[in-house]
Amino acid sequence: MMLNLSWATPANTHLFLTIVAVVWYCFIIFFTLMGVAISRTRYTRKPVPQSSQRPADLAPPVSILRPLKGVDNNLRDNLESTFTQNYPRFEIVFSVVDGTDPAVHVVRELMERYPHVEAKLLISDRVVDSNPKINNLIQSYETAKHDILWICDSNVYVDRDTLGRSVDKLCQPGVGVVHHLPLAILPESYGAEVEQVFLNTNHAKMYLAINFVAVASCVMGKSNLYRRSVLNRAGGLAAFGKYMAEDNLIAEAIWKQGLRHEMTCDTACQSLGAMSPEDYWLRRSRWVRVRKYIVTAATIVEPFTESIVCGLIGSYGFSRLLDHRSLISSFFTHDLLVRVRLHPLHHFSRSAISPEKTYANVEVRASVDHTRGGGVATLSIRDDGYKDQVAEHILPDSVRRDGSSMGGRLGKAFRGQVWDEDETSCRANFRVDGWWGRRPGAIGRGPGG
Repeated sequence: MMLNLSWATPANTHLFLTIVAVVWYCFIIFFTLMGVAISRTRYTRKPVPQSSQRPADLAPPVSILRPLKGVDNNLRDNLESTFTQNYPRFEIVFSVVDGTDPAVHVVRELMERYPHVEAKLLISDRVVDSNPKINNLIQSYETAKHDILWICDSNVYVDRDTLGRSVDKLCQPGVGVVHHLPLAILPESYGAEVEQVFLNTNHAKMYLAINFVAVASCVMGKSNLYRRSVLNRAGGLAAFGKYMAEDNLIAEAIWKQGLRHEMTCDTACQSLGAMSPEDYWLRRSRWVRVRKYIVTAATIVEPFTESIVCGLIGSYGFSRLLDHRSLISSFFTHDLLVRVRLHPLHHFSRSAISPEKTYANVEVRASVDHTRGGGVATLSIRDDGYKDQVAEHILPDSVRRDGSSMGGRLGKAFRGQVWDEDETSCRANFRVDGWWGRRPGAIGRGPGG
């Protein structure tokens, strides 16, 4: 029987393509707006974790597993962020394949600096399969004391309340995995800035929207919490050693047990360092090659969700339907909104194009205690939307002069400095745990002692 193809005229074909382009663009814009809405509501305020307020004997114990290989960018601050977690009961298990790895020295320094934190370093070259991360982690996985595991990559920095909020979420009924949004920070080259734009815009909005809809597993392994007993029902960690994308496959195995994936308001801040454009391209290429065997359909569709390609599709569709050709700028604007909202400095005054180069609104109060031979400088945050730990340091007696200046860095903490009145020399340094900008700015004058 012959098919009737009389409808396939050039006019009908153009109409069909126009409808497909418009529907696709509207669908992606819907997901984009969903990502913007989630970033605006979830990451604006950070609730106080309930688990962190419990006595140590009542808080669910956690084993933090951090695999190491080489010295990643910002490694010391990244690892230290787990030592300073505001949580009453946890252990940290570092793992490395080679005892001569330079990361070993950094770990041992931190263990000496925080003797009250239960931490250990495992050196093992055990091989269970082809995935090097699984090989690195297997000894830690099997020897960890506690059932709740937090696997956190070595190039990731986390907020000090991340563990508490994550345990709160994991202990809710029906939750099997808690994961955190990957956020790129500290780019030191053009290629790294391109990677940051990708992760913090298109990838971020899709990651948030897909996990909100929750129709399938979509998890990156930068920072994940789950129970070892749950994963053991799926064969344990070693069962995933033959896969390169073990993170999402582990999450999918837990998903198939009828357990949900949840996200908190915390981010897994990935320190990028230097990366050439070629490195960025090779990284994306490897990502596509791995994902095409796991989520083939999503891999094929992904290029059409990107800002420029999707914008061109929308422009084509609407230009034929409404004679309107400017929609590519609309899609780019949505991407930029996601980037700004997700940036750790979003609650401070900022430059919309380069939010990393803004600075926090803080003030210094300096007073002198002559009985102690110096003074105490206290930094207090005036922004009501963000409260964090305030550090105090004993200062030289000469700091009684009224005058201060700020120097910060988008890294582990805000580095503050108190200067002489004529600002010719720095008298003391201090820090406040949190995320702060890099550009110097005035922070207000406190009363002298």
